[in-house]
Amino acid sequence: EFMIDELVEEGLSPEEARKEALKRFGNVESLKEDCQASWGVRMLDDLVQDAKYSFRQIAKYKIHTAIIVLTLAICMGANSSAYNFVVKLVSKPYDYVDDERIMMVGKLESHLSGDSVGNVSVLQWKFLEEHSTSFSHMGLHDDAITYDLDLGGSIRRISVDKITSGVWPATGIQPVKGQFFDELDVENTQGKVIVLGENLWSDLGGGESDLLGTELILDGESYRVIGVAPQSFYIGYFHVDAFIPRMFSSRELQEVSRNNHSHKVVARLKPGISVEQANQSLGAVFEGYMDLYPQDRDDQNRTGATFGGVVINRFIMQDFGQIGVAFKSVQMVTLLVLIIGCLNVGGMILVKGYSRIQELAMRKAMGASVLRLSRQIYVEIITYFLLGGLFSFVFLKLIYWGGRYVQLDEIPWAGEWTIDLSSMYLTVAVSLIAALLTGLMPLVSILRRELMDFVRAGNRTMAGSVSKHRLHGIFVISQVSLSVILLITAGLLVHNLKAVMEKNIGFDREGRLAFEIPQPGYRFGKNEEGYRNEILPFQERVLDRVRSMPGVVSASASSKI
Repeated sequence: EFMIDELVEEGLSPEEARKEALKRFGNVESLKEDCQASWGVRMLDDLVQDAKYSFRQIAKYKIHTAIIVLTLAICMGANSSAYNFVVKLVSKPYDYVDDERIMMVGKLESHLSGDSVGNVSVLQWKFLEEHSTSFSHMGLHDDAITYDLDLGGSIRRISVDKITSGVWPATGIQPVKGQFFDELDVENTQGKVIVLGENLWSDLGGGESDLLGTELILDGESYRVIGVAPQSFYIGYFHVDAFIPRMFSSRELQEVSRNNHSHKVVARLKPGISVEQANQSLGAVFEGYMDLYPQDRDDQNRTGATFGGVVINRFIMQDFGQIGVAFKSVQMVTLLVLIIGCLNVGGMILVKGYSRIQELAMRKAMGASVLRLSRQIYVEIITYFLLGGLFSFVFLKLIYWGGRYVQLDEIPWAGEWTIDLSSMYLTVAVSLIAALLTGLMPLVSILRRELMDFVRAGNRTMAGSVSKHRLHGIFVISQVSLSVILLITAGLLVHNLKAVMEKNIGFDREGRLAFEIPQPGYRFGKNEEGYRNEILPFQERVLDRVRSMPGVVSASASSKI
């Protein structure tokens, strides 16, 4: 407009001035595009157009798209689920606040069991609690035991952990409802208080009525409900239904029971204290303990005994190290499957790229740069992987639901495996990197030569391209090699599993049936007299009835199998 005004002032008519101004100004649309490119708007607009074009291509080749997306969904879902499971089983089974500051403390016998943290006796626990200076809180717990819960007409067997009140602050857990018991609660009630697990609380109707303050009958004794612990909380190897205070008998506190090592200790480090410093301090505490019982010095020298500890999430590897290695192997196998899937997708993208070679050549002839064509191909590849990541959530959910119906009781923490979105994001990120690498070879193969040469040479020459066959060969060889490795690994795993299942355990397992009959002490007696007068006659009556059943050849009873 300014130029038109200047030309009118020079003597031209308005119409002639406008024509001359447009002539001098040049192509308006080109100038608009140049301005948009300088502002970054053009690139954004191109990306939007590339995305729309990619979706049109994806919708056009439906079968091709379905195969790629399904392949990626299965591979990414399997890889993410294996990662979730291994993290929960091996890396971080205990989900506590500042879990790197929580230690499992016990007796180390370096000459016998290396650095494995063992159990302690009650006297050792009391000495640790009194003399340890590295911990802000310490608690003791026993392995879970089974109690009979009287429901007024029926009995429910529940698993219960016996713990001291120091376990709560040591782990940093908070109650869902009510409160946790402390030393004053234990003292005032003689230990007759109970904290329910969230699942048991819900099963007993806690969601509809307030159970706090009510009395529950466990093994014939009354316990008052004072709180509810979150279901995510456990301190042993498995989840339990409830927690009650660990009371100590007079015999346990006597010197004669000092070598009864059957208890575990959990402790939280004080601020500023490292694990190494705590272990040094625990070693000094053990020397003080030995001064009280010098008669045990010879045994200490023989076993290399001392007090020590390990971060709680590493404690699991002591007892379940082989399980951890096994599941890490599963994770590596699923990662291998993901790599094979990416190679397979890369091969399909390569084939599709060659089928569109004339289209790419025409676009280049019309002015599209190699960068623009490369970006278009990459946008399409990334779209495939994003769709695969989206559908992998469905596959992952199916695995999760299926795991709920599989009996995994023998594997610690397996029942608490959940979908961790952070690991899913990691898998998608890794897959996007794989997408960039997957698209690199097809992209180089298609764009490294002049596209018009393909058009001039015709489809026959294109189909017989040496470079194309060479690249196809690389993809095929890579997939076959990795698949063979995967099959060999799977075969070895199946062979080892079969060998374990068929291992000779000293007797013929065919036609044998084992089952358990609870004989709680509150009903049958806990002393020698109760065993002779109640338990043995009961066992004989059960065995006589079993032996009289059709098809039974023999029957016997044992305290443990």
